[in-house]
Amino acid sequence: MFRGELQSQQTNPSPDPKELPPVRRCELCNKPFDRQSTLKRHGYYCRSRKVGQTNRSRSCACCAKAKVRCDGGRPACLKCTTKNIQCRYPSKPPTRGERGASRIRDNNRSLASESTAGSLDSSLIISGGEYPDIDHDSFWNDQIAQAQQVAPLQPFEGIPPVPSLSVHSMFLQPSMKAGTNQKIVSLILHNLRSYPQMIRQNTLPPFIHPQLACGDTDNGYIEPLANCISLMYMIGGGMAGSRKLFWKNVRLECEKLFVECQNLSPWQILAAMQAISIYIFVRIDEGEKDYNDCDHILLSTVISLAQQYARMQMVRSIESEVMVQKPDALWEDWVFKESCRRLNVIYRIINMLIFNFAPATLCGLQPDLILAPLPAKKPLWEAGDESAWSRAGGEHASGLSSFALTSSGDVVRLMNGPMCGEDILLLYDAVDEAKPGAWEEWCAGMDSFGTLVMLAASLVG
Repeated sequence: MFRGELQSQQTNPSPDPKELPPVRRCELCNKPFDRQSTLKRHGYYCRSRKVGQTNRSRSCACCAKAKVRCDGGRPACLKCTTKNIQCRYPSKPPTRGERGASRIRDNNRSLASESTAGSLDSSLIISGGEYPDIDHDSFWNDQIAQAQQVAPLQPFEGIPPVPSLSVHSMFLQPSMKAGTNQKIVSLILHNLRSYPQMIRQNTLPPFIHPQLACGDTDNGYIEPLANCISLMYMIGGGMAGSRKLFWKNVRLECEKLFVECQNLSPWQILAAMQAISIYIFVRIDEGEKDYNDCDHILLSTVISLAQQYARMQMVRSIESEVMVQKPDALWEDWVFKESCRRLNVIYRIINMLIFNFAPATLCGLQPDLILAPLPAKKPLWEAGDESAWSRAGGEHASGLSSFALTSSGDVVRLMNGPMCGEDILLLYDAVDEAKPGAWEEWCAGMDSFGTLVMLAASLVG
């Protein structure tokens, strides 16, 4: 047997080295390969691994938590120095596992976005690349710090208490869940839930003036309200996944408004707060869902916009004196102020139903009044231009009767006139049961908004 093997080895000599396949080596790690396809596949891995191992400076802990760019300054970055907070850098670079987990999260996020948007028109998706991420848990710390630096100027700019950071914070007051007022609460909620449906039916809720929706103002195109109207049409189609995509866009829109609120005009701030009100109504209508966990960002954005509005009030009052010389200045200024009054009423009514609705605390009002001033008459509100508004008595609007709802549920005539947002005590006529007339006079000129006010009066009366 051994002899046969020896003969076989003698008859089959070793191959010529010239006939062996060439050895291929990786240019990066010098690893040998016998096939070109294997070397090519390894090259993809080797190049990506080398890129991933590139050392670079890490952001400080505060910038990383807020998800903003850090300049890497030592011993403290510029952002932390500006905010006068302690700047801490991580003690060690990220491990390969941390980098891999980050890439997996990014990939899962992109795959989820693609699968959600697959059943809908891609033109309806608001690009997320323009909206930086916001750390909403640290938002309130910044707001409290700003509140300590800015003294309150108007009742509208009061700082709300820090809300609960639970998953959902907008829910009915415990006292509203049962009792004799349950029917009235249901009717008020029906009114609020109807406002998003009005937009889908090419009409506007009674607290949004057509002047803002058409963008026919000195500020031109009012983007926040236009985006809101587009999103209302999107969820009205009933397509699969539209609700989830709707709330994704709402979150992106709120993050954008929060970042850009310092650069918005008063008209744009008003339109943004009106749009967020519509989103809140949709949230109330849906109830608590896994995909609509946006309560905290909705409230945070409203408060940020309201504080910016308060800072601009004094500047706007000076601009209004200059704008009086323009043909439509009086009318546009009245539309702006009346829209703010109606939004004030909306927020205070929501606060009567919703537990911990922080934005309502920005609408400061003396304790003996619930809603003040009440909305103006229908002919003034529905005037399509300055001439129609003048014919309805708009030029003398400051001298027209203005009304308020007291804590006892009575409507009274204000002596101060329609002065909303002024840092004054609102005086009113005493309620005379022998001569009832304030309710009738106010209801005679009221539009559909009057129904909501009357239901609120029934709730407190």
